[in-house]
Amino acid sequence: MKSLALILLPIVVFMLTRFNQKISVEEQVKKSAEISTPSLANGTVTDIDGNVYKTVVIGKQTWMAENLKTFSYRDGSFDLAPIQDRFAFLEVTSGAFTIYNGNGEMDAKYGKLYNWYAVNDSHGLCPEGWHIPSVAEWEILFNQLGGKTIAGAAMKSVKKFANDTVAKNSSGFSALPGGRNIKHSYFSDEGLFGYFWTSTQVDEENANYVSLIYWSKDVRVEKSLKSTGYSCRCIKD
Repeated sequence: MKSLALILLPIVVFMLTRFNQKISVEEQVKKSAEISTPSLANGTVTDIDGNVYKTVVIGKQTWMAENLKTFSYRDGSFDLAPIQDRFAFLEVTSGAFTIYNGNGEMDAKYGKLYNWYAVNDSHGLCPEGWHIPSVAEWEILFNQLGGKTIAGAAMKSVKKFANDTVAKNSSGFSALPGGRNIKHSYFSDEGLFGYFWTSTQVDEENANYVSLIYWSKDVRVEKSLKSTGYSCRCIKD
């Protein structure tokens, strides 16, 4: 019996070692998943008008998971002008918003379209403790989701973009195709494209925006006239 125990001992030690290694690897995988997987149920934030927005944590950033709807700056001033005429809206050089096609259902579904002058106004467009993200902050989000070439799939709401077969919304960002109001095309691209302002100015007439396209996994950063109407998302300070 003694000799048998001596024979079995190395086998038992080997098996225990392999078991412990397996546990260690599983713990590392679990820990890695906890770091990279966003929390899809985080909380809410309320704007000055009483609109309540869902929020989502992605990496180390906290984002609104809904488009901005406010018609007031966060300090309570009412300098944010409502301009429904699609032509007049594009001539304004101060903070303003419009609603896609003047349709209240579009407002409820997608939120408002703001010009960049509203984004940049010192009164503050986002709720207290939040702000419109810069290009650099958007790019942190893209990198967290695998880079610009695939981040769009993780950001887009499922079955909201027309004919979209790539949206996963695995991030919980829940991007919506709210369209835009832009020179020459005016109200366009609802259901097809999601456009979001950044706080980053390009030059005296232009600023950067982010776009997501119905058929693509990618996300793009481009420039547009500041008078253009795009959706807005806020990020926590």
